[in-house]
Amino acid sequence: MGRPCIFGTSISEETEVSAVKYISWEEYKNLLAKEDPEYVPYDVKGKYGLLFDILSTRYKENMDARSLTLQKQIDRYAPIRLDVELSGLTEADKEALVLLLKAAMVIDEIFHLQVWYTNPALRDWLREHINTSNLDKLKWMDYLINKSPWSSLDESQSFLTTADSAVMLLVESTKPLSGWKGLEYRAAFPMLKPPGANFYPSDMDKNEFELWKNSLSDDQEELATGFFNVIRRRSESGLGVNDHKGLEPIKDLYSDSKLDVTIGPYETYEDTLFGYKATFEAFIGVRDDEATSQVKLFGDQLQVLEQNLPLDDLYKSKDVVAAPIRVIQLVYNAGMLKVLKQLLSICRNDERIVKERGTSMELQELHSSLEEAKADIVGLWALRFLIKKVRMLPITLVKSMYVSFLAGCFRIDTLRVRRSPWVEEAVESLSREILTIQAKGDKAAAKLLLEDYGKMTEPMRAALDRLELF
Repeated sequence: MGRPCIFGTSISEETEVSAVKYISWEEYKNLLAKEDPEYVPYDVKGKYGLLFDILSTRYKENMDARSLTLQKQIDRYAPIRLDVELSGLTEADKEALVLLLKAAMVIDEIFHLQVWYTNPALRDWLREHINTSNLDKLKWMDYLINKSPWSSLDESQSFLTTADSAVMLLVESTKPLSGWKGLEYRAAFPMLKPPGANFYPSDMDKNEFELWKNSLSDDQEELATGFFNVIRRRSESGLGVNDHKGLEPIKDLYSDSKLDVTIGPYETYEDTLFGYKATFEAFIGVRDDEATSQVKLFGDQLQVLEQNLPLDDLYKSKDVVAAPIRVIQLVYNAGMLKVLKQLLSICRNDERIVKERGTSMELQELHSSLEEAKADIVGLWALRFLIKKVRMLPITLVKSMYVSFLAGCFRIDTLRVRRSPWVEEAVESLSREILTIQAKGDKAAAKLLLEDYGKMTEPMRAALDRLELF
């Protein structure tokens, strides 16, 4: 808990300077008790001392309550140890691995800045104060999980307060005067995660962007909606785009190396304003050739799955080219990949790598949510098809896959459900609806679908509350 302490009233003389800084109430009390000449004297043992007694009581109660809340949030995650076999790497591979890990760490730096402009300062501040108290340690642990002050499991609400913001020195306020250290300020952040992250001006809304975009030429509009280009305010009334012309997509390099590397800006989940801007991420892993050969069997069935999708034939592709599927043992991940890690990474999204961006431009900020829903529900449909139609998998998996799917939704494996015919019909029906919306690029239908089903119902909330007791 801090408070600004102001002393002096002018800077006309070197000995008469004004400064603002943040110190804890405990430090302030100790300075007064020592009769520090830089502070207005108060008797901390007299009536003024009652203020510190009140602060002490409230601060302790606040510390205990916040520590309990943060610990409860952290306990929702289970630490899992991942081991990787490096014995198959050559000496050259090991040397390359060191350099790749350094590159991935740079990716992490970029990502922190992409999330919010004060995010790197907050990270450094929390890390510096990790040993101050148990509460500060918990703040840092929760921050490491989310890589921001906003909780991924709590509708992007902040688990920190503005009082936890980093204290920064205002560079413009520094002066070559004796005793003048400058003005300090808190690099605050919103309590709710900004939908545009740090890709757009913090005071810009969707309407302003659309009006500006409509005034651009086709080439300029392509830059404005590009994956790599951020939008900045050039004047009080105008927006501009930073064009990274020198940035070229990383080509896929296939070699005899056991290392598998994915580095770059691919996914647009952080941009919930429009879904245009991609955040940086990195996967560094070692190829698991045996497991890769096993999943290749599924890749060989892609054309069969495409032709049997619950979708009008008009929208089906006649020539599906299977992307290479690799199973890796993860060594290091960085950037957008937080504790809530994806099990599957599919690249690439960049329009200069994929010639056409499909309907994602039409669906804008709804694309990512719909794409995730499709991956879940159509994946469930595909498993059933491979079991019952292609007979690649044992029929006994039908029941367990629905149980596993629900368990995954609730992030718990103690659920029990009984398979009924309507479950299969519901999966196929929802798959058809999502696939058709994406094929048409129907944003209105996508919005309606997400409004109807993309929310926490009271029965589901009650069920989750009961599960927390276990």
